[in-house]
Amino acid sequence: MKGLSPEELEALAPETKQVIYNYAESEADSSSQAQDTELDNSADIDAILDKYENEIKNFYANHPNSEQAELNAILFRLKSPNPGVINTALKHSGHLANKPEFRRALCEVLKRPVIDEGTAKLAGSLPFEPSTRRQLALDSAENSANFPAGLIINLIGDDFAVMEKFLLFVTPENAPLIIRRIPSGKVPCYSVLHHLLRSDDEKLLVSLLSAMKMKFPQAAQAHKKRLYDLELHPSPAVRAWARQLG
Repeated sequence: MKGLSPEELEALAPETKQVIYNYAESEADSSSQAQDTELDNSADIDAILDKYENEIKNFYANHPNSEQAELNAILFRLKSPNPGVINTALKHSGHLANKPEFRRALCEVLKRPVIDEGTAKLAGSLPFEPSTRRQLALDSAENSANFPAGLIINLIGDDFAVMEKFLLFVTPENAPLIIRRIPSGKVPCYSVLHHLLRSDDEKLLVSLLSAMKMKFPQAAQAHKKRLYDLELHPSPAVRAWARQLG
């Protein structure tokens, strides 16, 4: 199996190997996909995955010098389409979190159209160094519209450059989470403010306009026309904030 050493394969029970094949191999043929569906519907799947996790744990406990093999195995499992396999890998990845190869593989997971809530929580709780967290956030920002709020907060931290990039892609619902965290004295660039001001979402606009008034009023001058338009917005709160900046 690609990504696993012979020793790792030998450490796994036959049914565990089959689970990994079924869940992690995107090239599986139609018969394998049928087995995936069957396993998805099986009451035994949790027990099999628990057994798999214990086997991996025991293998590495008995092979303390096999970090590269462990990294390769985790990278392989992060390619799985199944959240259970991904989450099991993430639970054992803390000591590898700052490896560039791991960061790149996790970034690919975070670029998927659907991100499992468990995956988001585990990814956000990994012990990243600031530089690793920053790079992961910047590299995955374009998919942040699909991120749960907790993952967004964990990734942006207090990094203003990351906040700016996320504000170009997050949903209107989650944008205020970032706007409220903009540090005093920092002014988002013209393109970011232009993008946000084009929204008609009331909560986003109230959060943005109040932040502009209190934290960076100097930015209003470059957006006078849009602020004038917002004085006619259906929301009284939006109209009030826009007039204060006008």
